Amino acid sequence: MRSIKELLVENEKVWVLISRNPELQQAFCEDMNNLGAKFVNGSSLSPEYVGLIMSVTKDYTLAYVSMMPWQASFGPGDGSTGVFHPFQDIQKIDYKKFINGDSDYLITNNPFRKL
Repeated sequence: MRSIKELLVENEKVWVLISRNPELQQAFCEDMNNLGAKFVNGSSLSPEYVGLIMSVTKDYTLAYVSMMPWQASFGPGDGSTGVFHPFQDIQKIDYKKFINGDSDYLITNNPFRKL
């Protein structure tokens, strides 16, 4: 099985779409714990605390990604249609595709509908 560690060689952080799939949550949790990943407060990850979208930084710091920055990350972010934001450059990963070895694991279009 592939590890998020591969993606952090060239990226400062990645956002990982995990969904509410218990098997994916468990796999992500195991990968993060094997890497020694922790939340800012030093807590380790357990499957019940795996969020829908998680951020992992190069130093293996974990965070939850809320829907607002996720949605904004698919916009231009150049200030032409609103406020500038730095989210568009963050690689967004479909975790299921990534761990299954699929080559099209990068998410370039928002899989959630806008409200």
